[in-house]
Amino acid sequence: MFVHLPHRVIIQHESRSLFQGGAYTTSWITDSTEWANCQTSNKNYETYDNGKKQQYTSWNLKMRYSSSITNKKRIIFGSHTLHIETVSDPTSRGKVVQVTCREENT
Repeated sequence: MFVHLPHRVIIQHESRSLFQGGAYTTSWITDSTEWANCQTSNKNYETYDNGKKQQYTSWNLKMRYSSSITNKKRIIFGSHTLHIETVSDPTSRGKVVQVTCREENT
């Protein structure tokens, strides 16, 4: 099965550091750079979190299989920061994963 992967993306995980006052600071650490096929749905969605309206755009990516890609990570694609929602192996053959992401619109 050949999958065209024309885009370069960066996979990152979150790192938290605790300060003396009990506050945390969050930073993102690069795990790897991968090839992917990135497509936006061109649809904007709205959700409400604690009464605050949030808008986001849905993205679908296809990538080579890696067990390290989870919904606890994010993907950087050019100027887009994509938060991973789901990762699935549509063929169950361990060759390609389909990743659904959301990009929060500010």
